[in-house]
Amino acid sequence: MKIETAKRGVLGKSFRFSVLSIVSFAATIGLTIVSVEVLGIDPLPAHVITLVIVFLLNFAGLTYFVFPGHTDRLFRTFLSFLASTFGFRVLEWIVFALLVTLAAMDYRIAIIVVVPFFTALKFLFLNHFTFARRSVLGDTPK
Repeated sequence: MKIETAKRGVLGKSFRFSVLSIVSFAATIGLTIVSVEVLGIDPLPAHVITLVIVFLLNFAGLTYFVFPGHTDRLFRTFLSFLASTFGFRVLEWIVFALLVTLAAMDYRIAIIVVVPFFTALKFLFLNHFTFARRSVLGDTPK
C-alpha cells in the first residue's frame, strides 16, 4: 500500500513537472518575443531578462505546485535550486557541444536527445535532493 502511494506521488509530481516545463517553454518564447517586438528591447538582453523571470517563476512553481508542502527553509532551497539549475545547464551545454562537435551529430537531433534526457535527470535530482524534504506524501528517502 505504501509503495502504491509513493508511485502515485512520483507520477503526480512528474505530471506537474511536465506541465510546468511546458508553461516555462511557452513563457520563455512569449516573453522574449513580447520584449523584443512590443517593448523594443534588443533580443540579447530581452532573452536574459526572460530567463531570469522564468527562473523565478519555475522556482515558485516547483515550490508550490510540483513539490508542495515544503518544510525546509525557502532561501536555502532557493540557493540549492540556483546551484543545481546552473550545474544542469552547464552539463547540458557540454553534452550538446560534444554531440555536435565530436559525434558530428546534427544540432537539431542533439537538442532532441539532450533536452528530454536532462529534463528527466533534473526532475529526479530535484525530487530526491533539492525538494526531498518537501514531500507531503512521505515518499522521500530518509
